[in-house]
Amino acid sequence: MRKIILIFSILTLFVTSSLISQNYIDYSNPRDYVIGGINITGVEYLSSDALLMISGLYVGQKITLPGELITNAIDKLWKQGLFSDVKISIVKIEDDLVYLELYLQEQPRLYQVYFHGISKSHESDIKEKINLNAGKQVTNNVLRTTEIIIKDFYAEKGFPFVNVDFRLIDDSLLQNVVNLHISIDKKNKVKIRSVTVRGNSEFSDKKI
Repeated sequence: MRKIILIFSILTLFVTSSLISQNYIDYSNPRDYVIGGINITGVEYLSSDALLMISGLYVGQKITLPGELITNAIDKLWKQGLFSDVKISIVKIEDDLVYLELYLQEQPRLYQVYFHGISKSHESDIKEKINLNAGKQVTNNVLRTTEIIIKDFYAEKGFPFVNVDFRLIDDSLLQNVVNLHISIDKKNKVKIRSVTVRGNSEFSDKKI
């Protein structure tokens, strides 16, 4: 029996051999295996069955090592935008069976949101719109959506050039939990002084 720990990442691929055995996977000579088991670690809130479905890996699947299936699985999981780390390790190999461990580090969860640079009334209105509740996963998509909502809020009030900055600070007591600080600079308010109409021949400028 061989025990090998093999960690694949989306950009790199490296092998650490157990001291129990000198055997290792030969990269110049790929070999076929059957997945005998997959253990998922590192996640607290996400369904293991759903994660396996996303990865495309399953028990009983034929797999070539080294090969593209592992790299593709990691790529699919990264694209979800839910994880800050994704690793697939070989726990052991028994004859033609390979046993895998899928480690996923979830993106941090939100604890509190703090606003800087705006009034309390605007802060209250924005909180209702962005809906950032405690426990929500803080992904890049969440931050982009939050920025758009804030900019639209101020654009309607005559501030089209507002600047929004985010800072994520790890909570001092809770693991993988962050506090989100949102700094907002409204810039100068824009007012329309006059409107010039060109190319109109059907209606009066006043009517337009």
